[in-house]
Amino acid sequence: MMRTAPQLLLGLLLLHGACSGGMPSSRISGGAGTAGGAGDAGAAGAAGTAGATGGGAGTTGAGGDSGAAGGSGTTGVGGTTGAAGSSSTDASTDSGVPIVPFPSAQTVKMMVVGSSNEIGTCWRAYLWQELHTNAITNFHFVGQQSGGPSCTVMGWNDTQLQAMSGIIITNISTNTYLSWFMANPPDVILMHFGGADLLSGMPIDGVMKSYGRALDAARMVNPKVVLLIAEHTPEGKDTVPMLNADIAAWAPTVSTAQSPVIAVDLYTGMLPSDFSDGVHLNQQGSMKVADRWYAKLAPFFGKP
Repeated sequence: MMRTAPQLLLGLLLLHGACSGGMPSSRISGGAGTAGGAGDAGAAGAAGTAGATGGGAGTTGAGGDSGAAGGSGTTGVGGTTGAAGSSSTDASTDSGVPIVPFPSAQTVKMMVVGSSNEIGTCWRAYLWQELHTNAITNFHFVGQQSGGPSCTVMGWNDTQLQAMSGIIITNISTNTYLSWFMANPPDVILMHFGGADLLSGMPIDGVMKSYGRALDAARMVNPKVVLLIAEHTPEGKDTVPMLNADIAAWAPTVSTAQSPVIAVDLYTGMLPSDFSDGVHLNQQGSMKVADRWYAKLAPFFGKP
């Protein structure tokens, strides 16, 4: 078929475009650059040999800095990778509230709030001993009750606490909590109660609300109070792990930099052999519990 002159001219123009502009050599170089992780093609982009079209190659493979040298070009096939570079940012953060140790000159008033496991077992004496063994002596236990077994701990005479055997906490009012804390304003509260409520078949929700009232009252007396709230020791009830899960979830939501709230796991790893009757700690169980309280207390006294 005979072509007219305009058709021939158009064909020549199309042929010329295919040879010179359809796939520039710089675009080929750009795409190859990001295919490798070593970043060789990134160097080519940086050289800017064809900046108008080689922008995609500018991303350095391994370092992933930015590939800015070829920024004006059309993004190549592999030019948007750059992912290797983004992974160099350290995303790990400490989600906990920073702990500020008490001044060494301050006598830290610590109140144990609980029930029969606090009144009649050995863990307070063992905790007192462990604190002293680690050169932590600037503290004093406070509360309206006093007493408890020394369990071979020589010199233990710091026996004050705020506890009542078999206490049901669901219906304790804010005013009752206020009376406790105003009588002996604490800097630190070690709270382990609510188990009697579960043994009596009372709902977990009521126990959790009582913890909230206790915290509110404590902060009214001392806005900087530290609350260490125990995940309850085992006592043969299926509801105890459920309560403990709620405590672990609740503590971070109410913790602040000024007034930290920290859950202390007194459940995991406790064995039947750690109890005298399935509910109350024996000496072996008391030692375990004392160790766990100490681990959470030590940083507030500048110890690891």
